[in-house]
Amino acid sequence: MRKFLILTLLLAAVLGGCSKYREVEVEDVRLQKIRLVSASKADLQLKVLVNNPTKSTFTITDIQGTLFRDDTRFAEVSLLEEAVVHPLSREETVIKCRIHLLDPLAVLVMGLDIQSWNPEEFKLNLKTTVRSHGIKKNFKIDNIALDRVLKHVKIR
Repeated sequence: MRKFLILTLLLAAVLGGCSKYREVEVEDVRLQKIRLVSASKADLQLKVLVNNPTKSTFTITDIQGTLFRDDTRFAEVSLLEEAVVHPLSREETVIKCRIHLLDPLAVLVMGLDIQSWNPEEFKLNLKTTVRSHGIKKNFKIDNIALDRVLKHVKIR
């Protein structure tokens, strides 16, 4: 279930929007912890190594996403806590998210061995809000292939 649940890698794209955001670089993403909350929900903790050469603090205030399998809503992802990227730093930032399977029976139909799933069947829509100096900026990514996301995530 680990590889399937790594949706917040898109932080790299989130911090690549305009002027100062473009200077921030995500260097590494690692899945640190998965905690099952229920049969249909899991909490993820990601460690993201971020290089912020700017004098601005960036706060990720919201992440909302939907994972589709063959054009059907399969799961939703949301941010549990705000995450801060400090100015003039190169440090690990912890991102805590919740994944909610919308149809847990679909998982049984596809098989419990997640390694056997085809990530090319999945697409992701993601909206992230980042605040800096009291100004919020929304980043939206639609229809990104999950297999592209998984290529950049390391599982600890």
